[in-house]
Amino acid sequence: MLEQLLVFEREAFLWLNGLHAPYWDQFFWLYSGKVVWLPLATFLLCALAYRKPWREVVFLFLAIALTITLCDQFASHLCKPLCARFRPTHHPDFQDLVHTVNGYRGGLYGFISSHAANSFGLATLLTLILRDKLLGATLFFWAAVNAYSRIYLGVHFLSDIIPGACVGLLFGYLVYRLYRWRRPALTYSPRRIAWMTGAVWATIACLLLYPLFA
Repeated sequence: MLEQLLVFEREAFLWLNGLHAPYWDQFFWLYSGKVVWLPLATFLLCALAYRKPWREVVFLFLAIALTITLCDQFASHLCKPLCARFRPTHHPDFQDLVHTVNGYRGGLYGFISSHAANSFGLATLLTLILRDKLLGATLFFWAAVNAYSRIYLGVHFLSDIIPGACVGLLFGYLVYRLYRWRRPALTYSPRRIAWMTGAVWATIACLLLYPLFA
């Protein structure tokens, strides 16, 4: 059944993967990485913890860690080996058509996307906890671009990304319900929310500027 989906999404995938330019190659290569997001992650964790009761901070950080762990383990260690569907870069019908960046081809299997699951899981959890529309929209924009970057790099089909995002939404919501069952809601000032929102956009802006000067 998973292979049959590729018949319907073939043209859409090849079109999305084919929107290449040297500028976007550098941008999406960076965006899809992990190290580049460490400063933002550090800032957000500090903003979430600043002047909050240490016990509540511990439970909040545990909720974040649990969400990422569930999403990543479900995608990488259950779905990928169980479904065993090749990534586009390893699929016999696509590997010669896929545009890759820096020779990166990823692991053998790609269903479902752990990038999509992790990013949408984190966006869901933080949106539900922080309850700010602009920050929530920003986090989901970040997650959506992160998911698309995997198609751009040629290592995931659309039918890897969409189920991955759905898994992230589900686990993010379930962990939020578990977290709120045991802990009271944390409140943050509009000023601090604005700083967190601005930090996400500032990081994306830096990534957009980097290829111009690299």
